[in-house]
Order: sequence, then structure tokens, then C-alpha cells
Amino acid sequence: MKKKIFIATHADLSEGFKNAAKLIVGSSADEITTFCLYEGQSAEDFKKQIKEYKEAHPSMDIIVLSDLFGASIFNAMVELHTMEDVYVVTGVNLGLVLDLLLEDRKINLELLKEKISTAQKGVLVLDHMEKDTGDEF
Repeated sequence: MKKKIFIATHADLSEGFKNAAKLIVGSSADEITTFCLYEGQSAEDFKKQIKEYKEAHPSMDIIVLSDLFGASIFNAMVELHTMEDVYVVTGVNLGLVLDLLLEDRKINLELLKEKISTAQKGVLVLDHMEKDTGDEF
């Protein structure tokens, strides 16, 4: 199934995610489009571009990843989730980006919730990890 990932963040964060993903998974990261919001710009412009992309590619699964819940970018993107096969996720991290890039199945809400749960488990304080897990890092 074809998918398109948009990462919309404040400043250059989305470019950092794309560059890091490209370093790790190579050309698979080329399917990411980034939006970097700077002072004086409107997140509404990003939303319009995503809508136009979806209209031009109606069978494509669209995943919109944003950095902060409740921030201007997320608030602008909320409307997009009403479109068929468009998913808006906030709190992006690199683990989630990589997991989504490597996913071959059709995207759906249940799968996304699974991916988010996995990504959240990657946020840890080392003091709280078991000392002897038997796993090597």
C-alpha cells in the first residue's frame, strides 16, 4: 500500500527527522515531505498543500505527524483527519517515523495506535530500566 508521510514542526525539527531517517533507512525516507514553520508563516498553508496532495492522490494513505499537541501546527492539521485515509498524529519521535517508513501494510487507526504505543515505549529514563534485562543494546 502506498503512503505519504508529512512531518510538520516548528523550525527545522521536521528536516532533522527526515535527515536522521535517511541516514538510518536510506531512500525510504524520500517519501517524507517536511514543513518547517517559522515566525510569520501560517500552518494553514501546510494544511492546504496536504489537502491538494490528497485530492491529487486519492488512493494514497496520508500520515501527518506534528510536534506538539495543541500548538498552531497541530490545530491547523486537525481538520484533515476527517478526510478518508488521512491520519493526524502529534508528539512525533524518530522511532515512530522509522516504524511508519518501514510499514508495508495499509494504514488504519488500529495500526497507528499500535505504532504510537511502540514509539512511546522507546521514551525511557535509564534509572527506571531493569538492571538485568538480558538484552544487549
